[in-house]
Amino acid sequence: MEVAYLFDIFLDALTDSAKMIPLLFVIFVGIELVEYKYSNNIRETVQKAGVLGPAIGAVTGSFPQCGISVVASALYTQRLITIGTLLAVYLSTSDEAIPVILSQPGNAKIVVPLMITKIIIALIGGYAVDFAFKESNKKTLAHIKAYAEGHNNEYHNHETIMNEKACCDHSTSPSSTEFNPKEIIFHPVIHTVKIFIFIFGVSFAISFAIAQMGEETFEKNVFNA
Repeated sequence: MEVAYLFDIFLDALTDSAKMIPLLFVIFVGIELVEYKYSNNIRETVQKAGVLGPAIGAVTGSFPQCGISVVASALYTQRLITIGTLLAVYLSTSDEAIPVILSQPGNAKIVVPLMITKIIIALIGGYAVDFAFKESNKKTLAHIKAYAEGHNNEYHNHETIMNEKACCDHSTSPSSTEFNPKEIIFHPVIHTVKIFIFIFGVSFAISFAIAQMGEETFEKNVFNA
């Protein structure tokens, strides 16, 4: 393969990937602002869900945000949510998938069906696990009730675990309510760069493979695998 042709593949992949950067960045800034404003409400809703935990976890986990899985893990380690709620959050979380899809406006129509499908899967998985562990969950639910009534002390304080960091050193602490312009811009930049590198790498690899094998052979290998 000629160097010039290889460079053309590189340039095409770079150009196509770069077109997504502005919209990706705007989407991630929007997610950051929503998370900044509502993250504590989401955390408290999940924490107080009780037997409705898997349903609440499935819905809250389906929305793109940085720290929900970290928050859920922290709450579970402190027995403030059931194992089914934790699983529901994990199953419904989309991470960067939704922003990537939204960066291609033509594919935006699949976002809602995708989120609904993930929520349904998370609901089934979460409640199935909670049913399987219903005896141990009774103790967890009793513990959640006791905590809600203020039974906490210096040796068993649930707030300390919430200082865990999410991606990009993103704070998930309930005390992090002060507006931080650096986080609002810096985290979206980091996410955008990561997604750009990933998309560029995949685009270049696919284009290179097509150039080597031919489009028909590539399609046969991919779709008949």
